[in-house]
Amino acid sequence: MWMWTVRGSKVFGRGRHSQKAALIVLLLTVSLLTLMLPSSLVSADTGQGAYAPNRSLSPTNIPSAPSPADSVVVNLITEEKLGQLADGVTYDFWTFNGTVPGPLIRLRLNQTVEMHIINPPNSTMTHSIDSHAILGTGGGGALSQTPPGQESVFQFKALRVGLFMYHCATPDIPSHIANGMYGLILVEPPGGLPKVNKEFYIAQGEFYTTGPFGQKGFQGFDFQKADSETPDYVVFNGRTDSMTGNRTLQVNVGDTVRIFFLNAGPNLDSSLHIIGGMLDRVYSEGSLLSPPLLNVQTTLVPAGGSVMVEFTAEVPSTLTIVDHSLFRIHHGALGYIKVVGPANPALFSSIKNATITENMNMSTTTAETATNSSSSATSNATTVYIVNFAYSPADITVPVGTTVTWINQDSVGHTVTEGDPNSPKPANLRVFDSSGEASSGKVALMGPGSSWSYTFTTAGTYEYYCIVHPYMIGHVTVTSSSASASNSSTGQGYSDLTNFTITVNGRDIVALGALGIVVLVGLMLIFARTGRKESDKTLPVQPAQGKA
Repeated sequence: MWMWTVRGSKVFGRGRHSQKAALIVLLLTVSLLTLMLPSSLVSADTGQGAYAPNRSLSPTNIPSAPSPADSVVVNLITEEKLGQLADGVTYDFWTFNGTVPGPLIRLRLNQTVEMHIINPPNSTMTHSIDSHAILGTGGGGALSQTPPGQESVFQFKALRVGLFMYHCATPDIPSHIANGMYGLILVEPPGGLPKVNKEFYIAQGEFYTTGPFGQKGFQGFDFQKADSETPDYVVFNGRTDSMTGNRTLQVNVGDTVRIFFLNAGPNLDSSLHIIGGMLDRVYSEGSLLSPPLLNVQTTLVPAGGSVMVEFTAEVPSTLTIVDHSLFRIHHGALGYIKVVGPANPALFSSIKNATITENMNMSTTTAETATNSSSSATSNATTVYIVNFAYSPADITVPVGTTVTWINQDSVGHTVTEGDPNSPKPANLRVFDSSGEASSGKVALMGPGSSWSYTFTTAGTYEYYCIVHPYMIGHVTVTSSSASASNSSTGQGYSDLTNFTITVNGRDIVALGALGIVVLVGLMLIFARTGRKESDKTLPVQPAQGKA
């Protein structure tokens, strides 16, 4: 008979006590397994992809007009929410009403506002509001300091027309702003603003993270970077790519467009510019009653300031919204407005396109040496240009053994990274990647004028994208050839299902170990029950003892 003992007491053996002990161990193990498995849903490990809800407020989310009532109630909930700062990068945002920026509050001159600041009980901080539209101590900050689980209510009257920032006014105030607590209050003049076809609400803000720009996983707030004014991210509406890809804004030819723009800072000034467009009317510093500046190329918006700009979309095009301190594009300050409609050649058209030749001095690197001599000997060469934030041509078909060279003709850096941008692969599983993230742990960009090459040795279809501009997508279809068919298993393409890697981390190992214990304990219970039944069958029947 077998048994395990701890301090002399039987833990497992035949009988009812052994089954109880086994059940206890089984329950403890299942509890451990339950705790371990959900940890893979949202990763907090630096360098690993992480996923959380989008907290970016859509630029189109704007009330169409102020309430006609003489008094209104505004509820602002100060929510601390995990969200996406970039694809695969999560951050603990501090927000008004769960988004960055907070809602645009649209008022009329002399309207009375009852302001409710509601701080949920699960908050970790006291929060409040300071609005530049409010005349009174702290812009409301003195009346709205609200600890977790409480609500503050105060009243003010909108006494000045303009476009005004609001933000959290709880010390440390710049830290609250840097974590996402800001928005705009619009106080319209009597009669309201002139009608336009489209209105957008855009807020520029900085984020200071423990890891550098683009580093995957959860990123915390870095106070030292914020204090030294060196942001990792400069973004519109709380995240990179808030107005690119499928979030690109759209207007029609002939539309009049109005933008309510906030520079929340907390440190940097913004040089608002629309590439391919003109700021027809600029209401500087959010001063809506002053005559606008006309036909402005770039307008300066200080930290804590705002501007209202208007323009007409003249021709079909893609307008690019930037901070013209242009290196901030590399930190996320980029958005697009797509103008659709009939062309007008009299206003904008090509007369002659220059021919781009390939006999230029290029410094190329080959990502993979061909694994067989025949494919190297018959290798072809194909060039893809990166221009105007796109791969050109975006889709190519080449035979096995072809070396494809990407040449960056843009003024900003890009990558050529294999995979689906909506479901990025870990760096070590990508078939090709110009960024070198798998070896260095960091994303290196192809600078303007640089190039990068890769030789395709396996047939298949390969999707690729730019890590910092994931709306840029291309495809390479590699066809088989008689020279490479026998050697195709040496590559890493999608058609090769014999080469794959299974990656597990420490949590996965513990979870698998716990699962193994569950199986072991289950088997022990079965054997214990089986042994008990066999023992019952072989026990001799004792004769009844009669009374003497």
